[in-house]
Amino acid sequence: DKSVLTVSEVSGNHHDLERQSLGFGETFRVKTSWIGLKVYTEYENFMAGRIDWVKMINKVYEAVDAYVNGVLYGAVIGGADKLSSQFNKTGSLTKGGIIEWVSDVQTATNAEVALMGTKAALSKVTALGDTSWISNEMKDELNKTGRVGYFEGIRLVEIPQAFAKNDTTTKLVSNNILLAMPLTDNKFIKMFDEGEAQISEVSDGNVNRDKTVEFEYQMKLGVATVISTYFGKWTTA
Repeated sequence: DKSVLTVSEVSGNHHDLERQSLGFGETFRVKTSWIGLKVYTEYENFMAGRIDWVKMINKVYEAVDAYVNGVLYGAVIGGADKLSSQFNKTGSLTKGGIIEWVSDVQTATNAEVALMGTKAALSKVTALGDTSWISNEMKDELNKTGRVGYFEGIRLVEIPQAFAKNDTTTKLVSNNILLAMPLTDNKFIKMFDEGEAQISEVSDGNVNRDKTVEFEYQMKLGVATVISTYFGKWTTA
């Protein structure tokens, strides 16, 4: 519960104060769905050592991890739509606009706020600053990374870019989105695993009729956004 109690000046020498009550928060349900994938290879490839069974299974886990990360990023971006226009902004970046926007998030959360985005997104912020006065060390950092670590006292944090599976034209992280994230321990994206993952493994060539070996992985999960603390999203032009 995020209620704020009100303190009032009283005359003293009595207990006749208006009582206030804290809430108990809310309960909610997270919709879960099955996800999964299955890989296989010919039995003879497996027996001849052309296929590394451990590496094949690790590719499955890598794929699941990439899928979950994509779902979580989508939840963050979608969660910002629940915020007011004061925190969820759209349009061209300005130096003063960024400072006021980040300051609003900092005031609402009483925490340090980091500006997060891809390298391309953060470069738009860096371009707004005057780099003529910075030290040689900071100029070297700008040359190596394309940005400095701070913008007007605001920490900059890069979000790694990634392509969609088997598609080098579709980027998973938007280069037009900046996030103002309070550096607190509040985790507003809730991911729920319903039970243990289910794994089915066939490494005996006599089980399947086509004499293949296979590995199947399924899990049931759900993701929900619970906005109990403010953050910011800026979609640039």
